[in-house]
Amino acid sequence: MKATTLAGKTSLGLVFDPRRSSALLVLTIAAALWAAAVWREMVGEGPMDRFAVPLRFLALVATTRGLLGVRTLVRGVRLATTARAHRLVLGDTLKFSSPAGGFEIDRADLLAVVVDDTQMHFVVRPSQGHALRTLPAIFDASPALLAERIRKWRGEILFADALGDEAPSSTPSDVYDRAAAGQVDAGTAVVRHGRGWLRRGPYAALLFGLVFAEGTLRLPAGVSLGVLPYLGMAVCVAIPAFWWIRTRRELAPRRGVAFVATPAEVLMRAEGGVLRAVWTEVPSIGVDERVGWSPLVGREVRRKLRIDRIDAPPIRYEEEFLGAPAHVVAALMDVYRLHANAAAPADESE
Repeated sequence: MKATTLAGKTSLGLVFDPRRSSALLVLTIAAALWAAAVWREMVGEGPMDRFAVPLRFLALVATTRGLLGVRTLVRGVRLATTARAHRLVLGDTLKFSSPAGGFEIDRADLLAVVVDDTQMHFVVRPSQGHALRTLPAIFDASPALLAERIRKWRGEILFADALGDEAPSSTPSDVYDRAAAGQVDAGTAVVRHGRGWLRRGPYAALLFGLVFAEGTLRLPAGVSLGVLPYLGMAVCVAIPAFWWIRTRRELAPRRGVAFVATPAEVLMRAEGGVLRAVWTEVPSIGVDERVGWSPLVGREVRRKLRIDRIDAPPIRYEEEFLGAPAHVVAALMDVYRLHANAAAPADESE
């Protein structure tokens, strides 16, 4: 088969997409807020002026959010400057190479292709627990068209043969613990935790505490507000500290794993033990969305992976605790579901 080679394309859109370029606007707003805070202190009652304090708080929030956005902007610049060094080859195998490394996928091992705005994700036959591969969507003006081209190159999938055979485990806790320790059976995929949950912290309280502490330190000599500032700062530090301890306590039993997917079932660990769903009893898998807001990110779409069950409530898992986007994990789970349902009639006939 004649191989087709695609080179990455440099585009200003890689740098100045709305999510990245908004960081510059946020930093401009932050500068205006800092200027307003300084002016108010000069004409008002000093560092603890009732208008200067909230202005400094808003300025600090905008600065933090802008700096986080600049980090993604820098990543976009790096990708744009190295885009032409990326290669995607469709031949006997799918081969991706870049200055940072690459991977190769056999045609029969490519089980699903998922596209979003900035990346293309491949669901592959699990190897040592790894079933997801990602590359930047820089090889075509329309990533969706490239995804369809790759699906045609791959051809039809025989889901009944995709992952092998396995019966539901009688000891799901042991299967989960072995997978968390890296002892993964053939056909098993491990979805590990990501760090997105760090974005959900109550950072507004911490930032307000910093503003309060900075203003207190700049009070003129001989001026005191009593114990009020110290109580306020203690509360502002205690809120995120309590959230951190509580979240880490909830995550500890999971041992860094969100899901363990075997050909027969999917396992996750809840507070009461390992929760399971047998694939033949899962009618559908989807992603629930709602609009949220946080001071460090602003408006955002928050997603939850949803695994429906016939005789039980659905399992929902927030995207922030997944090591991959929710719609990509949903595609991985759907491969397992289709495999189990395709293999079920053959098992029954035997």
